[in-house]
Amino acid sequence: METTVKNLKEEITRAGVKLQKAHEKLETLKRRRVETQKDMAALQRLPEELQERMNDVLDKFVMGEAPEEAVQEARGAYASASDRLQEAIELEAALNRGIAFLENSFLKGEADFQALQRSLWTAIHEEYQDELRETVRDHALKLVAAKALAGGGGVGFDGVARTLVQTFFPSGIFSEEIEGAIRQLRDEHLGGVA
Repeated sequence: METTVKNLKEEITRAGVKLQKAHEKLETLKRRRVETQKDMAALQRLPEELQERMNDVLDKFVMGEAPEEAVQEARGAYASASDRLQEAIELEAALNRGIAFLENSFLKGEADFQALQRSLWTAIHEEYQDELRETVRDHALKLVAAKALAGGGGVGFDGVARTLVQTFFPSGIFSEEIEGAIRQLRDEHLGGVA
């Protein structure tokens, strides 16, 4: 049982580290999404401004007031801004997918972590229960042995002893166990004499 508890503690530690890393990744992606959204807000205004500028340059070009290079430059700036906006939109979509995936993974990880904790507490409970059962069993054997030594009919049981045996030894008790407890009591209390 101690091995189970130790293994569960190690597993919980590993799961906790994984959860912490997932949480850090999630926070990083959320910060990145906020930055991307700010960039997008600025980029969304830019194509409109560049479209107006390109229209002005085209008007001037038609009137002969602007060279063709200015038109190409305005078109290039507009296309570049549009491309950057599209890239930002795609990046935000990818970040949203990544965040959703990590949030779902994080929730599953938390559920697994909690299940591990419940398993640990169950194992600890069973360990304590086993220890208690052994202690109670040991004391019950000593009680029966003391009763036998006090003249309670050798290895026989009175009503209280029967109740104890039925309670703590549902599968029965063997006279060898009682005799072993008698020897143990004698050793503990009489130093092996008698």
